[in-house]
Amino acid sequence: MFFWFVVALVAIILRLFLLDIKEIMPYGAELGNILLSLSTGYIISYIFYFLVVFIKKERDNKNVSGYLIKYLSYLCIEAYRVFNGLKINSQSKSLKFPPSEDDLKTLFKKLHPVNSNCSKSNGGRYNWYEYLKFVLCETSNEYINEIWKLLPHIDTELIKILNSLKESYMFRAAWGISREIIPTDTSKINVHNDNSIPKRLAEYFEIINTLEKHLMENFKEYKEFSSERNNELYRT
Repeated sequence: MFFWFVVALVAIILRLFLLDIKEIMPYGAELGNILLSLSTGYIISYIFYFLVVFIKKERDNKNVSGYLIKYLSYLCIEAYRVFNGLKINSQSKSLKFPPSEDDLKTLFKKLHPVNSNCSKSNGGRYNWYEYLKFVLCETSNEYINEIWKLLPHIDTELIKILNSLKESYMFRAAWGISREIIPTDTSKINVHNDNSIPKRLAEYFEIINTLEKHLMENFKEYKEFSSERNNELYRT
């Protein structure tokens, strides 16, 4: 839009410069007047858009950006908290973020997702299956619901990333849309043959990695939460 503003401005200046020059082509003056009118109209429209629409939009985005970035950052911090717990409890010191599906298959050979505990909450302890379903997915979904409240201020790429998270294998399993994260009969779980959790987690971590890259490239406020993110990796 700014390009055409410059073009219109140049056209007006050129028309004013040619006013005192003798017409060298038929209807040249009439064409010049038409061009002058169109250019003037465009510049007035541009100024109106800038004052009424653009400035207001920028002000609104600035007002909500802190709230938006807070919950987007929480999504990433939650992922690093899970990654940190997996890395520490499995003693996989070389594990890097985001872990691949093969990395997670190797990890869960050391760390049984049902018999091993990962977190303590409300006086009880969660195993990894329970934590992924009742803590990670539910908490992340609450964050996303808060983010949706600011939908008019969210770019389409970010909407796409958040939708891919909600439609990921792990989230769909948590809501019972596909196979449950926690099988009804836990005695049937064979961690060495069941690759569903490594596959779901690998997809989840990759989506979070994509989200973080988008935030780093498009939201300067995201850097303010870098210290919280680093705190989740302090032992890795």
